[in-house]
Amino acid sequence: MVVECPTGLDATDSAWMREILGQVRDSTWTGVVLDFSGVRSMDSSGRRLLGNFHKGLTEHGRALELVADHPTLQSELILDSAYTVVNDLSELKRSIHEMAPERLSALLASGVRTGNLLGFRLRCPVCRCDEVRGWIPDPNKHQRQWIAHEITPQQLPEHPEDALAVDAYAVAVCPECLFASSRVDWFDFAGGHLPATLPEGSIDRLAKGFARRRAIVQDQSLEIPTHVLFGMPRLDRAVQCAWALAEESLRSVGRDRSSTDGFGIAVALIMQAKYAREGEDLARFYSAAYVWLRQVSEMVGNYAEDRLVEGHVYLLSVAFALGRESEAIQVGRQIVERWGKDPEMEFWVERSRELLR
Repeated sequence: MVVECPTGLDATDSAWMREILGQVRDSTWTGVVLDFSGVRSMDSSGRRLLGNFHKGLTEHGRALELVADHPTLQSELILDSAYTVVNDLSELKRSIHEMAPERLSALLASGVRTGNLLGFRLRCPVCRCDEVRGWIPDPNKHQRQWIAHEITPQQLPEHPEDALAVDAYAVAVCPECLFASSRVDWFDFAGGHLPATLPEGSIDRLAKGFARRRAIVQDQSLEIPTHVLFGMPRLDRAVQCAWALAEESLRSVGRDRSSTDGFGIAVALIMQAKYAREGEDLARFYSAAYVWLRQVSEMVGNYAEDRLVEGHVYLLSVAFALGRESEAIQVGRQIVERWGKDPEMEFWVERSRELLR
């Protein structure tokens, strides 16, 4: 729910805040965004009102996030670390599904280099295990490129000889409770005193989903201790299992279908197909990814524009993989019509044109 507050907050705003809190039990939305665009500052009574509203939302498991484009108001709000403050609504949408630039910078400065990857020792926010291993590619040493027969773009290092595959180590897995994510910031980084950025209420849901994650590992019949299985090096079967755990974890993080990161789930399914065993039926992964990508394409309010165009390009590829040629062509045309004149989307638009040739 997005509420525009062009004049800030005063005592009269308590009425609609009470109304929102009164609806919270029966609502499907996961939080409230207050848009303070154009507001320069907020007095003590406004901040007190904001604090009470935040407390009421968190008591019901809902989040509060703030949009502030004026530096003075930003500094006032950031003093209270309880709030997520962004510059605009597009940045807010992006922050829901991507690591914040400040967090990425801190990790890049602290990672231990392992070949073309930077490694971290992390702590699980669910069970507090501090033996989680995570890796990310150094963005300054990789280039994003398209490769034949790959649905997603690949992060290729400057010197590919003996380089580690980025996708194979993109998912960090807790060896105890098996919580898994390609979002390294969803784990505590004790070395940098950075807490996990999981959405409010998701830790309880993840704890309750342990049995489902354990069943995924048991079904793989891999007689290897989990701290070795999800360490380095990783067998392809371990990589596929890690992405399956990431998919299940994303399902637990979401409160319901509308608040679940369908894009992330679709990517996890595509990766499971990529690392599938020889002879394994890939159509089941692509069919499931297709359903989620269709949902992403329809939920334009949930994703930033660059995430939407990326999802459409994956939908185009998956539709071709499933033999839905006419539908794939239609999606490709939609991509060109919607984003063809946006220079920031050229990487994705050119990919769709290439696939349609």
